[in-house]
Amino acid sequence: MSIDQPDTDFRVSVAEIGVDGGSLQLATDSMRARYREDPRAQKLIRTTEPLRYDFRHFTFISRQIRKGHRLRLVIGPLNSLFWQKNYNSGGVVAVESMRDARPVTVRLFHDETHPSALYVPLGQPVT
Repeated sequence: MSIDQPDTDFRVSVAEIGVDGGSLQLATDSMRARYREDPRAQKLIRTTEPLRYDFRHFTFISRQIRKGHRLRLVIGPLNSLFWQKNYNSGGVVAVESMRDARPVTVRLFHDETHPSALYVPLGQPVT
């Protein structure tokens, strides 16, 4: 992914998609871009080149995926009343206000040069 501002927040989710098209959310994770390499050391975005983002804190539960069902990965903005508002300026988020707000454009790269992967732990089916 690449972004055109120094910082933004991402939310990713994994859903099970049934043969009828219905979906059931299975797990979510979120990340502030400035902490993409280390949760204790911020590193603002200084390029529009693709950067790697590893989401490793999904709250997966045990679930058997039925035959014919699929998994869907959704990547989007973190919009929540329960999270600190990030105005994408790269400043100190705790003191930013609407005056600091910047729009952000996120580009997701998924091709031979920039492969993406979703690793799902597999267990044994219940008999």
